Amino acid sequence: MLPMQPLIESAHRVGTYWVGPYQADLLDCIISEGDIDYQYALVVKDAEDIPLLIVTSEYPYTGFPGDSGLTFFGAFHPEGHHNFGPDEFKNSSEFLDRALIKAAELLSKYGRRFSIQAALLRRLREVDFEVPPSSPPLQPQPKGHTMQPIEQLLRDAIVDVAKREDDELLDMGVESGIFFMPELAFAYQVGKSLVQSGEEIKWNREQSLAPGGITDLILDVPGDDRRIAIEFKVCSDQDGFSNDFTKLRALNPDRYRCFFCALIDVFKQDASGDGRVTLLSNECDQQHLRQIGELVFLPSRQVGRYVTPVHCLVGLWEVL
Repeated sequence: MLPMQPLIESAHRVGTYWVGPYQADLLDCIISEGDIDYQYALVVKDAEDIPLLIVTSEYPYTGFPGDSGLTFFGAFHPEGHHNFGPDEFKNSSEFLDRALIKAAELLSKYGRRFSIQAALLRRLREVDFEVPPSSPPLQPQPKGHTMQPIEQLLRDAIVDVAKREDDELLDMGVESGIFFMPELAFAYQVGKSLVQSGEEIKWNREQSLAPGGITDLILDVPGDDRRIAIEFKVCSDQDGFSNDFTKLRALNPDRYRCFFCALIDVFKQDASGDGRVTLLSNECDQQHLRQIGELVFLPSRQVGRYVTPVHCLVGLWEVL
């Protein structure tokens, strides 16, 4: 067991890779429990799922985790923690390339502690790992497979699109990242991603549904007589949330399942006190909403009306 580990409350797993004989999970959208915030982490594990070492891109402690644009490349290993100095990773793919190499070096260095056989050590010294494409889209499924629940497919598509668009916009020099994207453009990308998944989902956008009005995205799902109606909000206020709840609840529940997606500009350390987050929490407590999966934080970015950087909180709720 590692003598030190990063204090992580939750994270989004981008993918799983091989470093020699070991699996490694790449994490982003990391919510930290401690003073140090993490941009990315590569967790190398043994067959019992116990971390052997963790390579990280971490923000220095400033009192406001993630507010500094500077990151440091580091690792947690059997002797503790090591900081390899400042580094900058524009996206998870850049970090993965460096982290896999560093993980192979560290596994080779500490090979005896991990009881790695000599033949495997030679492979590690040759940097033996597999690197799939960065941020892969939802893959088409073979016919005859069992389809995942639509709420899970929808939530996964929302998170994938948010992360991909955020990375691309930041790479283009757009400081506000995903917040630069119009709501309807985001709805379009989510719908397209779902259709391309091969699940035979049909879609329509900006369709008028009586008596609710024009709805951002409509899905027709195989095996479900009800249509899926989804409203999206990006950088909106509480009134915008409430108006969408009212619109969706006006639809006939025998004909529609309704969902609400929000990309919220929040200060991560104060997220629970944000009025919009409080509204969503209260609606869930009153069983007027049902949260789908965990909330995901995207890293900090600069938005014009704020002096300090904010995070993007991504979530999906079913409107009851």
